[in-house]
Amino acid sequence: MNGLEQLHELGYVHRDLNPKNVLFSEDHWKLSDFGAVLPPMGRTVTLTEGTIIYTERYCAPEQRNDFHSAMPSADIYSFGCILHDIFGAQDRIPYSKQTAEGPVGLIIEKCTELNPARRPSVMVLRGMLLDILVEIGGHCAVADKRSGDWLERLTSVDDWSDDDFGEFARFFAHLDIKERTDGHEVEWVYSLSTPFLTRMPTEAIIKIVQRNDGVSAAIIEKYCDWARSMRFLFHFADTVCTRLTAIFDNGDPAAKTMAMVALIHLGSTHNRWYVMRSLLFRCRSDQVTPEVARRIEIEIKTEELESEFQHCVFEVDWNVQTLALNLAKLLVDSDG
Repeated sequence: MNGLEQLHELGYVHRDLNPKNVLFSEDHWKLSDFGAVLPPMGRTVTLTEGTIIYTERYCAPEQRNDFHSAMPSADIYSFGCILHDIFGAQDRIPYSKQTAEGPVGLIIEKCTELNPARRPSVMVLRGMLLDILVEIGGHCAVADKRSGDWLERLTSVDDWSDDDFGEFARFFAHLDIKERTDGHEVEWVYSLSTPFLTRMPTEAIIKIVQRNDGVSAAIIEKYCDWARSMRFLFHFADTVCTRLTAIFDNGDPAAKTMAMVALIHLGSTHNRWYVMRSLLFRCRSDQVTPEVARRIEIEIKTEELESEFQHCVFEVDWNVQTLALNLAKLLVDSDG
């Protein structure tokens, strides 16, 4: 999913996602075989215009009808079919909506919606899927009743009133960001380590950020402080990254700056290439406004994070010329 999200962020569509193209190598699952990839507008690949490459049992209905105009949502359909391979009991009818027994069936249904616009993005899908995998693994119960109640209420955040948001903000303000659940006090943090913060859904974070008021600002600041102060299991660092990028993508300049500083700290301390690439993508001159780039520059200097930012850039061999000018200057300044 990380590989697929990176591919989509760069503007590409895989177009032939199926189990044969998901390989286990060097202790990681990796996305492979880009022979059918659709590049961003204005870029070319070796496929000729009339070439069509896809695997019928994993192909989205709209992709069958118009292979050369496939959108990222076509890859989501294929991913849903892979989930069906794992969790489904019935054979699939190609190009149709799929399902399976249990809570994962709901995710499969969303991935294989016949209307591509109704399928989730990789970012949203990851959060939903991880939450359900924790649930079906028998680890979903939250011992802290108040935290459990709020996690349940967050599933209907779309219907919250201002009073609901205010009540949640008061709950959030009193959260102990260092709190751990029993049995997880000394290990690196992952989804079962805290009663609330590790399980806060990305979709709920987006709704809170989009309020763009004092309530959302306080919640964002505390969440970013938590993301900076913890040491996460490597795979869970990617989940935290997803939530921080959601804050960046949906927040005002102040929220974007807090999220970016947390991402720099997360990427450098955990040496996670996925995190580094996610943050640097958002530092590109075509992704960030001069105002936000200036804010990030000032915050990096204030927090003395120049070496951490430099580490992220050079560890993944990022093209410095793509960065916003204010941020590219940090590399020159730190290099002397």
